[in-house]
Amino acid sequence: MSHISSGENDYRYPPPVPRDKRVDTGEIDPRTTYDLSAERGSYTDDNPFADRDPFPTSGPYPQTGPYRRQTESGLQPVTGHIRPGHRTRPRTTSRAIAPRATPVRGAARPNVRPPSQSGGLIARAVVGGLCLLLLAGAVGWFLNRGGDDETEETAVAEEAATETVEEADTGVREETTTTVALTPVALPEITEAGLVLYEMQLLDAYTGTGAAGMVELYMNALNGQICHVFNVAALNGQYLGFVNQAFFPRQGPSVINLGATANAVPQCVSASPIEVARAMVNPDEFYVAAIDLDGKILLRGQMSEATIAVDNRDDATRTNQQALAGDPTTGSEADGTELFDNENDGAFIEIDDRTVMFKGAVPDQATADNLLAAFLQLSGQGVQVVDELQVQEGAPAPSGRVVIGNSLLFGVDEDQLTGEPVVLETLADLLRVNPTWTATVAGHTDNFGLAAYNRDLSLRRANTVRQRLAELGIAENRISVEGFGADDPIGDNNTNEGRAANRRIEITINS
Repeated sequence: MSHISSGENDYRYPPPVPRDKRVDTGEIDPRTTYDLSAERGSYTDDNPFADRDPFPTSGPYPQTGPYRRQTESGLQPVTGHIRPGHRTRPRTTSRAIAPRATPVRGAARPNVRPPSQSGGLIARAVVGGLCLLLLAGAVGWFLNRGGDDETEETAVAEEAATETVEEADTGVREETTTTVALTPVALPEITEAGLVLYEMQLLDAYTGTGAAGMVELYMNALNGQICHVFNVAALNGQYLGFVNQAFFPRQGPSVINLGATANAVPQCVSASPIEVARAMVNPDEFYVAAIDLDGKILLRGQMSEATIAVDNRDDATRTNQQALAGDPTTGSEADGTELFDNENDGAFIEIDDRTVMFKGAVPDQATADNLLAAFLQLSGQGVQVVDELQVQEGAPAPSGRVVIGNSLLFGVDEDQLTGEPVVLETLADLLRVNPTWTATVAGHTDNFGLAAYNRDLSLRRANTVRQRLAELGIAENRISVEGFGADDPIGDNNTNEGRAANRRIEITINS
């Protein structure tokens, strides 16, 4: 019996011989096939492992045993320690392996889960509750944010009490409308100075026919206060009133927000005397509309079709309103020197800080010369004038459109300017050297939020610019304001960059 040691001359267990090259010695080789199908303990005498279980259950490797190996002197048993990694089990050709008995350690007992600790349950409940609160807060913030109008749902809900449910992934809003009882206010006295009472029918917004109600407007030409009473059964506080600038069937921008409306409930708002004067002096260009929170017009009535029941304006008030409204008969249009035609898309003005550039095509050289002459005085104001006009036969007249790029963009749900935009100083200089010119400031928003709120937000942005121009010395009656809401985008409202570009101001010069 040989002994396995760790010396240099240790006999190493030879690698297995391929089956097709083995020599049949008639002796049993542990690497050859033998029967494992017999029950444990019933091996035959021909089995050299009859006295040893071929699959010991105590430990991964047997420490001793009658395993044998082929040597030059014949089949010899292997004793002593068998190094881990050596094959100690006979190789077989049968894939069947005798089942291994599962050792039983101690008496059998049922598998009973230990009782949970009450403290652990409370801790887990507290942690879970905090996680739910954080998740609800995050979801609520995401649903209530609104690219342009993060707080419009709150603002309109306070005014119109609308329960709004938003789906953040699609931007779709489902609204549950309920009848809202607005608090009625006292109407002004009929004898109030400067008061004009309009009574008009409200018609279908899209056909212009089918009277569905009446509205009474109490408009004060002196202080700009407007009180209204909508007698329309369909109005339940979920609709807002606006005065828009257009003539049927066009739908124009909003110039006055009349606030929430309800059937037969008097309400009052404060408006700019300038917009009130414009609507009263040119009633054929303005209409009153009742719109829902999504901006859909329910009814509308043209101011020129209204009946004037009371008019307390004196001559001085009427003259002042003519001036506030910018009567075209008092400007450069009267002497035939009109430079701009805002009904076309002709040459335009681009203002970049203290630089004014003329771009586009004009129909003749005389038009180009007249346009440049109107801006020559700007050079003395520290403004650089650049002429990039092209004379092209058949080109339309200059449009009066002022391109200001990204100089007047607003933040999300913001209507105030940050800093002192130099572009407004340049525009003020331009209007100052041309005292007969007026300007129209149009506010815009992105498409996030309720349409009715966006209309009001765009108006507030335009009024902010007018106020800034007034601080720079331009009379407010020379600046008219309009609010388009999200109706006229120039960028993609599906991207942050596009929405930022849509939160803008556009300016048009009128001569």
